[in-house]
Amino acid sequence: MTGVQPHSPSLRIDNLTAQHRAWTAKEDSLLGTMRDEKVARRLKRTLESVKGRCRKLRIPVFAPKRRNWPAEEDKLIGTLPDAEIARRFGRSLDAVGMRRRQLSLRSIRSA
Repeated sequence: MTGVQPHSPSLRIDNLTAQHRAWTAKEDSLLGTMRDEKVARRLKRTLESVKGRCRKLRIPVFAPKRRNWPAEEDKLIGTLPDAEIARRFGRSLDAVGMRRRQLSLRSIRSA
C-alpha cells in the first residue's frame, strides 16, 4: 500500500445533487399560464428553473390582473360614464379613467 487513498465518494463530480431533466412540450405549454411559483410547484421544478425557461422561450410574465384594451372597448370610452364602462367590461373605475386619459378623451358625466 502506498498510502494514497482513492478519492472520497462525496467529492466525485458525478455525485452532484442537482437534477437536470429535459423540458417536455407539455411542461412548456404551462409556462405563462399561471404564476411561476405555481408552475414550479406543479412541475416539481425550482422557481429559478421555471423563470430561466420562460426567459429562454421569451414567454412574458403571467399577469392575470392586466388585460389589454380591445378596440371595441376603446370605442366606447368617452361615450358613456366611466362607471358604466367599468361595469360593462368588468374593469375598475380607476382602470377606465386611466385608459380614457391615455386616449386623451374627456369624461362623460352621469345624467
